[in-house]
Order: sequence, then structure tokens, then C-alpha cells
Amino acid sequence: IAKFGKINLKFYVVGIFRTNGDGVCFSTGWSYSTCLQYHYVADQKTWTEAQTYCRQTYADLATIGNKEQNDQLLDTITSAGQSSAVWMGLYSTIDWRWSDGFSGVGANYRNWRSDQPDFYSANGLCVAVRNVWSDELCSSKRHPTPLLPEPRSPKCQKLDYG
Repeated sequence: IAKFGKINLKFYVVGIFRTNGDGVCFSTGWSYSTCLQYHYVADQKTWTEAQTYCRQTYADLATIGNKEQNDQLLDTITSAGQSSAVWMGLYSTIDWRWSDGFSGVGANYRNWRSDQPDFYSANGLCVAVRNVWSDELCSSKRHPTPLLPEPRSPKCQKLDYG
């Protein structure tokens, strides 16, 4: 639970990971479109643990490149019966970056809460999503939700991050 003044926030992990425990991972190699599928994972993890888990089990934490993908992720979280924030693959060292190295069209898409990012602490450099995005303490425990590509459509094409 993160405290901001009188407000207590819970987050979970979703390839985007959520702040009280849930998150989302995704599998690399497919284009960002309806080919993606998010999965909820009920194990609480820090952002780094979530990233490691997603990379070992799937491909990485979720990358969001547009409103459609953001909405798809939110639908996945809601369908899993979750309402807390989840981790995603966005983090900052100096600039905001995606965990999987994504830098193509949509890499600068953001859906920040109106008062975010606020860099509340030097450790608040990982991003969680509830309905909108906020920077959070990377050491908070969240649940992961893996994001996997759904190669069921001819529109799904392999990506080369070269």
C-alpha cells in the first residue's frame, strides 16, 4: 500500500503489474494490435520480480502503444475481478522506457493520471495502471498479468526489434 497524503493506494501487477499484487506480462515478437492477449497472474511481485517472471514465463511486462491496447489491458484486469493497480513495463532511469525495449510507433503513448508522474520518491520510477497510469515505488508488491500475442490472425506479424 502506497500512501500519498491521506490517500492509500493498492496496486497489482499486469505485464503491467499492479500495486497490491497483480500484473500483466506479454510475449514479444508479434505486432501490437488485436493479436495481443493479456493474462492475469495472482502472485504478488515487486516490479523487478514481475519483469523477471514475465521474461522467464512469457516474454516481458506489457507494453501499451495506444488507447486500444490500454483499454484491452483494463478489460483484462476487470475480467479477472481486480480493481487495484497493476504493474506495466514502463519505467524510468532518466527517460521513460519500455521494459521490452519497444521504441516504435506508439512508444510515447501515455495515459497518466492528472497529477502524474510526480516522482514521489527516487524509487517511484515504475508505472502501475488502475484506470490511468501513475509512477509508483518499484519495491511495492503487485500481481502480474502476462500479455501474450494471439497469432490467430494473418494480421499478426513478427516484429524485429533488432
